[in-house]
Amino acid sequence: MNMSNDILVIIPNFNGARFIEETINRLSYALPEYPILVVDDRSTDNSLQLLNSIGVNVISKERNGGFASSVNVGLNFALGHGYQAALVFNSDIFLDVETGVAIESEIRKFLDDETLHVLGFLEAGSEALASNFEDENISGFLFCLKLIVPKSIGLFDEVFYMYGEEQDFFRRTVSAGFRINQSKIVVTHKTEGSSNSKSFVSFLAMRNSIYLELKRKKYLVALKSVLIILSILFRLRHRGSKDPSILRMQRPKFFNGLGMLTKAVFWNLRFLWSKSFEP
Repeated sequence: MNMSNDILVIIPNFNGARFIEETINRLSYALPEYPILVVDDRSTDNSLQLLNSIGVNVISKERNGGFASSVNVGLNFALGHGYQAALVFNSDIFLDVETGVAIESEIRKFLDDETLHVLGFLEAGSEALASNFEDENISGFLFCLKLIVPKSIGLFDEVFYMYGEEQDFFRRTVSAGFRINQSKIVVTHKTEGSSNSKSFVSFLAMRNSIYLELKRKKYLVALKSVLIILSILFRLRHRGSKDPSILRMQRPKFFNGLGMLTKAVFWNLRFLWSKSFEP
């Protein structure tokens, strides 16, 4: 199997100059047959100069559209150039050679299995959360995707910007009859390494957890999401959790968190209102 003809590595990047070169070097050393495409999300640091200096293929977006938009740009490129699959790889993943060999072995088996369509990997520190290895709730920090899936169900929903878009996509994947499998390979991820505004990230985590349910018209589940976020802010549940999504919501001080939740609720109400006028 010639991997270079089958799979493209897509690395979304936003202001990742402080680690993107190391990420690419480690990836190239561990998985030398994999062609790499970096999609730069209108970085304001020296990412583009650095990427150009190391000779990696780059698509520079004209506007900042978030993780979902960057992945879509990469997927459209892969679809237009005859690739069979894409490996979406966050720009702040720490990959050693041993893990790279394990990933490549798992991907080879995945590509040969016509019954599987998405392959996920475990984020270091979240192993205890992975009780089901064939499920829609896999992490979006690193996954392999056969391109028959976006051809069938469409691309990632860019309204999410980032956080939650992968869960929405994988839900649609399963609903369309495709199979997802999560490997047991653990990969180190410097969570939010490329984020500038931690408060914006916390707001998106709240907003998108509600939007995720409103989008599929699960109104009671959306209300439950609001109550769960409130309980997280009051530290009534998930105290001491290592789940990155929970930690993002717990990060703001209490009153700042309440303000973010209020803003998130109103954003979703406006979304619901706008949808009520669609034909």
